[in-house]
Amino acid sequence: MTNEKEKRNCIVLLMLVIMLCVGVAVLHGHYKEYFYEDEVLSYTLSNSHNGAYFDISAGEWYHGSDFYDYLYVHKGEEFDWSNVIHNQRQDSHPPVYALLLHAFSSLFSGDFSKWAGIILNLVGFAVMLVGLYMTVLELFPERKMFSIIVC
Repeated sequence: MTNEKEKRNCIVLLMLVIMLCVGVAVLHGHYKEYFYEDEVLSYTLSNSHNGAYFDISAGEWYHGSDFYDYLYVHKGEEFDWSNVIHNQRQDSHPPVYALLLHAFSSLFSGDFSKWAGIILNLVGFAVMLVGLYMTVLELFPERKMFSIIVC
């Protein structure tokens, strides 16, 4: 009986760790005001119908909307997987993340939302923590609390 109680306590603690980590990440996401170039590239590869990369000509003036069009899913372009695959051919990464980001971005079609990428990353983060817990538990089955500490 104590083994079941210890297992339940570890699962509750793991859920608390995940909620704490996700809570801190949501707070950071709330205050996020800028993007690194790899984040912009992720949105461009996932959502742009103008090609994967923005071609900038020297001496030419660009409006913010010119860049903005590359980042979000326009109405009528939701869940256009073939476009994502087309854009990914110009990049070296597997298309899984871009396909998932396009799916999340399609839920906010017609507007850009930083939360599409943040939510996707938070889901992946939570799955990674569960996988880490299970891996450490597999390596050290007699030290359940050690798995929580590692997470």
